[in-house]
Amino acid sequence: MVIGSSTGGPAALQDILPSIPASFPYPILLVQHMPKTFTSVFAQRLNGICQINIKEAEDGDVLKPGHAYLAPGGSQMILSLAEAIGLKFSQAMSGLPISQALM
Repeated sequence: MVIGSSTGGPAALQDILPSIPASFPYPILLVQHMPKTFTSVFAQRLNGICQINIKEAEDGDVLKPGHAYLAPGGSQMILSLAEAIGLKFSQAMSGLPISQALM
């Protein structure tokens, strides 16, 4: 599952994500327009109020069911299926709309 958000996203994520059970059968990728200095703290906050595990995504993370991965600010999250399911990051592209991340 992928959830992308911008303005109003932090409040919406804090409303939606706590209702997802720890037994959720899929990994969740979160893309929130937010500066790099805030995404780690935001992921920790979400992790504290949710049943699923939430962390700021890191290059090479292996996706697990019942876990959510928040893209670090200033990066583009790319799902790689070539070797194993994981996350890789490229330089942020200025002005890239959140919908592009969902393509």
